[in-house]
Formats: sequence, C-alpha cells, structure tokens
Amino acid sequence: MEKEIVLAFDYGEKKIGVAIGNTFSFTSRPLEIVSNHNKKDCFARLGYLINHWEIKRVIVGLSLDLNGSEQTITASIYRFSNRLKGRFQVAVEFVDESYSSIEAQSLLRNNKHDDAIAAAVILQRYFDALSIQ
Repeated sequence: MEKEIVLAFDYGEKKIGVAIGNTFSFTSRPLEIVSNHNKKDCFARLGYLINHWEIKRVIVGLSLDLNGSEQTITASIYRFSNRLKGRFQVAVEFVDESYSSIEAQSLLRNNKHDDAIAAAVILQRYFDALSIQ
C-alpha cells in the first residue's frame, strides 16, 4: 500500500466531523468540525483541507442499522461522497460508523463536539482493518 495522508468524515446534516491520519503509523486524530448549513462554504472548507493535505483518499462513515440495512441518512451520505469524488477527484471508501458517536462521547465524557472524534474513530477502524490484512 502506498503511504499517504487520509481524511475521514463523520457526515451529519448540520455538521461534519473531520479526522486526519496516515498509512505510515496507522493512527488517526480529530482535526475539526465543519458546519454543513451552507453547502458552498462547507465544500470550500473541505476542498481547502483536501488540497492542503494533498489528499487522494477519504474515508466516510456509513450509517447502517444493526442488521446492516441503510438508514434514512444513508442516501445523504452517498450524495456527499459523490460530490467529494466529483469536485476533488478523491477515492472514497466507506466504513461502518455504528456506535462511533457513542465511542467518541465516552472518550469525551459528554456529547459536545464529538463529531471530529467520531471521525477519528471511523478512520482508526479503517486503519485497523488494513493492518489485519
């Protein structure tokens, strides 16, 4: 696998958690939370991050039910991912985000500003799966 810096997104209708990590150390960390109220501003910020870090691959948390079926927000996540691919020519991979927010809340001991931490949990799951292969 090529060594690279990777961004991960925990997509939400109001805000998007962003995490960063790399395939050198297979570690992730929260980066920031981007408002999703204004799509133009949101994608401008995401574009800045993708260009600044020279990102070629992003990981997006995919919201699934306990039985693996799609949830209401899943269609929005696919639209978001397609926009990332189309605008920024990045590869998009999905990781099941089940319980990532709960895990982030337990790390914070509250539920405030957990979106970037949830994105880091999602990215770490991606790295952990790679290291098993």
